[in-house]
Amino acid sequence: MSDLSTQAKQKLQELKQEYVKSFPEKSEEIKNYWVKNDLNELQLQCHKLAGSAASFEIPDVSFAAKTLEALCKTRLENNRADSILVENDKTLVNAYKVLMDAFNKYSK
Repeated sequence: MSDLSTQAKQKLQELKQEYVKSFPEKSEEIKNYWVKNDLNELQLQCHKLAGSAASFEIPDVSFAAKTLEALCKTRLENNRADSILVENDKTLVNAYKVLMDAFNKYSK
């Protein structure tokens, strides 16, 4: 398999930069679902984010999103979604903070 051309590499880099520019908006979406205590949407958005960040080779955001997604999924599968407030679940809070820190790393 041949390496990507210089032009293709440049285009991928431009796409990655555009993707990173969307982090404030993505962060705000995640925050809104967090505040609303909506684990279903939080899980879905984290799932999308984990995949897209991995595609753009941004492993810290991908891993943080995947972790929060898995925790939401576990809470939902155990029928705990309605009985908890996300801000009272220390494991969820820590995962959320890690994801927000990962976003913030790219907004500098």
